[in-house]
Amino acid sequence: MRKLLNPALVVFLCGSLAGCGANATAPGTVSTAISTKAVPEHIRALKDEHVDARRLAAHCLWQIGAEAPEATPALLDALHDKDAEVRMEAARALGRTGQKESKVIAALAAALKDEDAAVRLKAVASLFELNEQATAQRPVVLPSLIEALRDKNEEVQAGAAILIGKFGQDAREAVPDLMTLLKAAHVKARQNATYALAVIGPDARPALPIFLDLAKNDADVGVRTNALLAIGRIGPEASSAVPFLIENIQSEDVARQWGAALALYHIGPDARAAIPALTKLLERDSLDQQVRQAATTVIASLNGKKPTSRESLPPMGTGAMNEQQMLQMKRMRLGPGKNP
Repeated sequence: MRKLLNPALVVFLCGSLAGCGANATAPGTVSTAISTKAVPEHIRALKDEHVDARRLAAHCLWQIGAEAPEATPALLDALHDKDAEVRMEAARALGRTGQKESKVIAALAAALKDEDAAVRLKAVASLFELNEQATAQRPVVLPSLIEALRDKNEEVQAGAAILIGKFGQDAREAVPDLMTLLKAAHVKARQNATYALAVIGPDARPALPIFLDLAKNDADVGVRTNALLAIGRIGPEASSAVPFLIENIQSEDVARQWGAALALYHIGPDARAAIPALTKLLERDSLDQQVRQAATTVIASLNGKKPTSRESLPPMGTGAMNEQQMLQMKRMRLGPGKNP
């Protein structure tokens, strides 16, 4: 359990670190307002002998964020603090302050091996926040993320899986560990592993039998839908799954219909056997509008017509994440019990 800040020290800090609030000049007042003018004081406080001071300073720097890039070197040092909460706050803050510092990515990748799960969780969340820099440093980051897929903490596993998806087909070496994660008890881990494998595409073909099982039997709609998408993203080599996808088109489940339609779209011409089922689906008066659009586009595509930009289906690429996954990463950055 985390130790609470010493109340007396908080009072002292909010008076001396003129960035804890608009009322910081009033002794004894604790406020949450943040000021860039306080950054130098927070940087000095990261070296304070009192652990509460270091925790509060790192937290304030996270709140100031991108407006405190000069704090990045001190926060990098704080990743090695003896106190886990200081390290956790530093890892979280670096996702905001370290946008232009090349050393941050390697440091956060190393923090994925921290002994404290909260530190590892904030490290993966910050790497996600800095995902453009992280993917540019693939040789450094990807091996650490693959190792994080084996973490004992399933939140860390889930976060690593989402970020691996940002690497697209370049993450093919992660396929075996992502396949293992498909059997995780934690629903977020399964959701994100299927998402990452879907983005990886054809190199995820060994997982096809597992995708079929998850699409049919998993209790979570997100896992089932991602599994259907992952089947399609394998491409023509998944043509053996077309009869199963047709069954999903014929179901009454909107998510199954939509996921199966996208899968057939990605499989391509080898999925032409699904055209009658898709055509019949369009005859339903109460058909979901997104499913109707998807089915119409798939039929046109299977008949050799190139869809217009308006008719195109949502891309399943390195930037494609569902709303639930985006909220998941925001909560990882904010901490337990916090709403984005």
